[in-house]
Amino acid sequence: MAPAGYELLKSDPEHDGLVQPVVVYRGSRHSLFSTQNLSPFRIFLVVPAFLFGTVFGVVAISFLQPKLAHIDDNLSTSSSQPHSSQPLQRCPASFPRPAKAPAPVNLFASLTVPETVAIHEWVSSPSRNLNLTAGDDACISDNYIYRIEAYRPAKKDALAYLDHPDAANLPDRYAHVVIHHGAASDPYVQDYLVGPLPTSEKTTMRKLTEIYHRDPIPFSARGYTTLAEIGPLLLKTMASVSDATEDLFGGVARGLPNDTIVAAMAAPFSFDGSFRRGWVTWRRNVGGPWLHPINFFMYVDVSGTDPELWELRKIVYNHQVFNSTDAFMAAYHDGTLVRLPKRPDQDPAGVDWSTRKLPRPHTPRDLDHLPGPRSVSFGGLRFRVDRALQYVSWMGWGMYLGFDRDMGLSLWDLRFKGERIIYELAPQEAMAQYGKSSGARCVFDYIFQIDGTIEVRLSASGYLQGGYWEPAQEGYGTAIRDTTMGSLHDHVINYKSRPHIKVDLDVAGLGNSLLFTNTATEKITQPWFDDDWGQDVIQQKISRTYIENEDDALLKYPTNFQGDTPSSTRIR
Repeated sequence: MAPAGYELLKSDPEHDGLVQPVVVYRGSRHSLFSTQNLSPFRIFLVVPAFLFGTVFGVVAISFLQPKLAHIDDNLSTSSSQPHSSQPLQRCPASFPRPAKAPAPVNLFASLTVPETVAIHEWVSSPSRNLNLTAGDDACISDNYIYRIEAYRPAKKDALAYLDHPDAANLPDRYAHVVIHHGAASDPYVQDYLVGPLPTSEKTTMRKLTEIYHRDPIPFSARGYTTLAEIGPLLLKTMASVSDATEDLFGGVARGLPNDTIVAAMAAPFSFDGSFRRGWVTWRRNVGGPWLHPINFFMYVDVSGTDPELWELRKIVYNHQVFNSTDAFMAAYHDGTLVRLPKRPDQDPAGVDWSTRKLPRPHTPRDLDHLPGPRSVSFGGLRFRVDRALQYVSWMGWGMYLGFDRDMGLSLWDLRFKGERIIYELAPQEAMAQYGKSSGARCVFDYIFQIDGTIEVRLSASGYLQGGYWEPAQEGYGTAIRDTTMGSLHDHVINYKSRPHIKVDLDVAGLGNSLLFTNTATEKITQPWFDDDWGQDVIQQKISRTYIENEDDALLKYPTNFQGDTPSSTRIR
């Protein structure tokens, strides 16, 4: 018998015919369940009786042709009622129902693969006189296409169509194409506008110089393609210091698949594109390499298009600065190099902690052997999707989806109960300021409530780009392993939360202390700084103070009343 308050799913005309009805014969002390498919075998499983409310249960899956399954009467030992049959209601479909968008064209959709290929072929035509090299064969001294993506229409044109969605108001579709002109006598990067789409005799190409587009972009400020472009410089440099890296870190980099240390590089490479220089960090080539940095850094100059002119400008090891590989190796050989102390996680064999392997010995957590919970839509999914149009609706909300390579997901024409409340919801630019050379990876969440509330949340993904930890890094991050740290950093975002929270904590008993952690700025200088970025750097540092009483826990308004909301904390 179904539990009180439970109602079997009613027939849904949108999904009629997706599942065949099944007839079930029930007896008082046994039951059998049957369904059909196309395959030439049968499976019989004996299952516990409590699953069907009988003494025992048998499940039969019958294939190849529809059959009516039954149990012979002699299986029953105490049945006093005749068998009866009734149709079994089917389960709901596991995919969303189709959505109906307010307009039949998504003006904000990304380019499809066929569209991108067609644009690439059109731009690469010799008649364009761009002297392009295919991306697979291009080097930095060639002209090549760096990026092709959709270019959204002007807001006034988009709204004219969305409010009156007919073909007469449909804006033309355009693409934003970025080309690296590395073969020019003075290399540069240029944005282009290509359209209308699809490509035809009407399609044209012009420089994209509207707002936010510099004309042209300095070549040294070009987008980051791949670390492989500086591979020759790194391999030449690392070959000359391989004896030292093998001794100091147990690793070498020779450009081979079995390299035991690998490189990473962070941007920006200059303030204004007048040069292209950056710090190269190194890490162990093991599972989760981003959590195994080593205390070895290189400052390289990769300006221009001639790799032969690129150079190593500095090596930094254990706070010691060397202006060349020769100087570093001389210190290594003559014993003047101050070595790092040996630590447990410097053992190349002890690296499993950054993988998903269970430690040995492993003590399971209580009830860890049970499967985790699942989110199940018993009555069917409550959101609708138009996959072709990239449109989603849920509980009165509706929106078009877009996507950009750099900024990710974007939401457009957001409506609640049919009324447009947001034209565009998307990150426009992101900046992170770090107290170390390595960062983290974060995820944006867009949360919609049934009362019309929207929450945008930024959270860590767990993909931490660890920095090298040592006692001197205290205040610039948090140690997560003997030589690994999570770096102090800020994300510049356009929302903030100001909760007023009162918390009474009893952690590990009643005798707790409360540590107030804050950030402040400091001006520092380091021996490896030079005129590229200035001799002084203003950076953040963590300050920690123990709070003795509730008065010290108060956050006071600043004199201009523009600070955070005051709050208090109870000390136990």
